[in-house]
Amino acid sequence: MAGPDAIFRAYAAEFVDLCICSYRRREIVDTLKAISQQTGLSPARLHIIVADNTFTAEMRDTIAEASKTLGLAITYIHAPADNISIARNACLEAAYSSWVAFLDDDELPTPNWLGELLSEARRGRWDAVLGPVKAIYSADVGERPDQVGIHRQCHLPPRPH
Repeated sequence: MAGPDAIFRAYAAEFVDLCICSYRRREIVDTLKAISQQTGLSPARLHIIVADNTFTAEMRDTIAEASKTLGLAITYIHAPADNISIARNACLEAAYSSWVAFLDDDELPTPNWLGELLSEARRGRWDAVLGPVKAIYSADVGERPDQVGIHRQCHLPPRPH
């Protein structure tokens, strides 16, 4: 008979902890809405961890309301340090699933983003997978960072299997 640790590990393997570090960005609500519309993973298998990196915990109410409105399981962590590495570590400390994903608070994932990452990880038996991020700028930005070379695409040669 399997012990409690083995049962927990098997149960946790079916879940994904999605870690989002946030710092004064109201765009996180749009990010959470896009997450709620993921098609490649059941919302019941998704645990979202939001680390608020401000000293004043200013996103607590916003995250609680989004959790309620969108029907998402969100753990809010106040990681007051104005330091992204502190927020990331706080997310990792709260994670319990076998799979952990990171997303920025101003990113909008495609509808099957998590499903595709998980599928590739399982297919290739990878310990870690990542994908491209496409920067989108509003028209009022002026000289766009992608036009002046701040965001450059790097095309790597195909990796042998």
